Amino acid sequence: MEEIYFDALDHTAQRLAERRNFHPENHSGDFITFLRDAYGIREAQAPEDLGNGMIWRLNNNAKTLFLSGDARVETGCSG
Repeated sequence: MEEIYFDALDHTAQRLAERRNFHPENHSGDFITFLRDAYGIREAQAPEDLGNGMIWRLNNNAKTLFLSGDARVETGCSG
């Protein structure tokens, strides 16, 4: 499978992690907590397959970040 890399997105994520003091071993959990606290977005398991290679999908209307079964989250944190 070909990996897709977005340099600007990677740098922005790194700056957010540094500013918010995300723990290196828990970036995913810290980011989910940030989304919940800053924007009221909750995390949920996707009810169906999200598509080839997709590990998450944001539904703005439902304020929900859906994670696929393939998504790796370092913590059991849920919004």
